[in-house]
Amino acid sequence: MYAVIASGGKQARVAEGQQVHVELLDAEQGSEVSLTPVLLVDGDNVLATPDQLKGATVCFTHNVEAEIFERHAKTAASAPLRWLWRSQAAKMRRFEREA
Repeated sequence: MYAVIASGGKQARVAEGQQVHVELLDAEQGSEVSLTPVLLVDGDNVLATPDQLKGATVCFTHNVEAEIFERHAKTAASAPLRWLWRSQAAKMRRFEREA
C-alpha cells in the first residue's frame, strides 16, 4: 500500500513507516501533520478521484532536527565538528525511523 501526497507544489510517493522530506510546513516541532493524498494504491485497488479519496489522510510527525544538524555539518570549520554534526544527524535519523 502506498499513497502519493502533494506538498509545496511537489508530489511524493510514501508508504507506511517511510520517512519523507517535504517543503516547509507551518507546524510545531513534533506535532502530527495530516495531508490529503492525491492517489492511494492498495494492491489492485487504486483510488484517484476526489470522491474516492474523501476522508483519506496521510499522517506523519513533523521533525526537522536531523536536517538542521546536516546543515551545520556542511558549514562546520573543522573536521571534528563536521563529524560531530554528521553523527548527531545520523542518530536523529535512526531515532525517527524507530519512533
